Amino acid sequence: MILWTTLIGGFFSSLVKWGSEVNMPPRMPGEISPPGANIDAWLGWLGFNQHSLDYVYQGNSVLGAVTLYHWLFSFVFAFVYVWGSVYWPKIRLWYGAFYGILITVVMHGLLIPMFGFRNPA
Repeated sequence: MILWTTLIGGFFSSLVKWGSEVNMPPRMPGEISPPGANIDAWLGWLGFNQHSLDYVYQGNSVLGAVTLYHWLFSFVFAFVYVWGSVYWPKIRLWYGAFYGILITVVMHGLLIPMFGFRNPA
């Protein structure tokens, strides 16, 4: 049950995250993408970089590795929520939306600017 719930929750979470970037891009042109910088730093020695999985979809360039990175994060955070709900069943009562907003605020509002990945403009 934990595995299926994690997969379904992570899937929907990643779609919401990906869909929100279409109309609200997270970065200004020229800004460094935190997932891209991490991919380059962690996997660069293997010849893998943030553009290794790029592809073009309907005339738009899609960063495949960065998308995969975000999807994996969605599944990890979904697992944390589902696992926590096993021990604290009350969080299942509509707190998932609050959890998602909290993760977004912490990651994009606190950690990304704190590590210098956000353009002050």
